Amino acid sequence: EELDEGEAELKMYEALTDDELLSIADEAEANAPTWREAEDIADSRLNSDMEFLFQDLQGNPLPPRDAELEAFAVSLATAADDVKAQKIGVYNVMQCCSWCSYMVIVSVFSRPQLGAVIARVQKRAAEEHGREPLVDAKPGRSEWEVLDYGDVVVHIMSPRQRDFYDLESFYQEGEEVPLPFPQQSGRASPEREAGAGGRGTKRKPLLPAPSRAPR
Repeated sequence: EELDEGEAELKMYEALTDDELLSIADEAEANAPTWREAEDIADSRLNSDMEFLFQDLQGNPLPPRDAELEAFAVSLATAADDVKAQKIGVYNVMQCCSWCSYMVIVSVFSRPQLGAVIARVQKRAAEEHGREPLVDAKPGRSEWEVLDYGDVVVHIMSPRQRDFYDLESFYQEGEEVPLPFPQQSGRASPEREAGAGGRGTKRKPLLPAPSRAPR
């Protein structure tokens, strides 16, 4: 019976002595890339594999912004402002995030306010845009709630959670979208960035798992 390539290789290794196997392992280790080289190779392959995430179905690069989605995101941010959410930020992350195009990030200071923001944002999305979140939000479970509209995701966070996970710095390649109402930006100032030791010192957040398969 003819063996396939994998079975033939396995049979070959089974026939080797321990010393011969050790010699092969030593040779493989000597020829292997260093950890740094291996990481560079992996990063290169990952970047190549990820390119399709930022292309349309014809393989063309995605546009830098989407006016309709941006207007939807700003509308949700305005709804949050109506119930006194603070440090509201809208970010275009089309070029640096594979699972959504715009993020809205807001701070709340109590569970009642968290519930009010969720209710007002959901009402605005449904009544003015005909959109429903992909998963129903049940306020009060945590200090970080997410309203996932697929291409627009709203993060409603306590100040403690927002400061710890620092999403604005993690997605700092995203573009902050101007808002039609005065707000203190949630993004760190250049002075704070410098004082924190620059981009390389930022914590990588443990993001909430998307409620759907990433695009």
